[in-house]
Amino acid sequence: MTVSQGKIPKPILAISSSGGHWSQLMLLRDAFDGLPVVYVSTVPNAGEANGLEDYRLVPEANRNSGLRILRLAWSTLRTFAAVNPHTVVSTGALPGLMMVVCGRIAGRRTVWVESIANAEQMSMCGTIARFVCHTCLVQWPEQQGKRTIFAGSVL
Repeated sequence: MTVSQGKIPKPILAISSSGGHWSQLMLLRDAFDGLPVVYVSTVPNAGEANGLEDYRLVPEANRNSGLRILRLAWSTLRTFAAVNPHTVVSTGALPGLMMVVCGRIAGRRTVWVESIANAEQMSMCGTIARFVCHTCLVQWPEQQGKRTIFAGSVL
């Protein structure tokens, strides 16, 4: 299935929460060059600010957010179904974890890129993601292990 055959391939869904997670996802943009990508985050207007062609917004939530987690879960499911990606890539945190879980359940490829900020140990979401994702990349050589791969850092 190629663009030259008149068929548009399924996109990559690249997702992160705000702050450093979003900054690191934006640093990975060149890795998707020439591929259809739908970016998803919790940052209003981030698509426009970064010149992204396809951007979706999901609500912010973390493990301490109570019922807002349900709103995020619903939004994640709706976004996943609408995009129908072939691959889900996330730099964290909870919105990304929810999306890679959706991807894994749906039989899509899933990739987690642990934040470089987590030098001593993996984040809670990263710790869970390494058991869910097909590929879990860490940015510190000390974190490489049976379920993680160190291939350098994005910074």
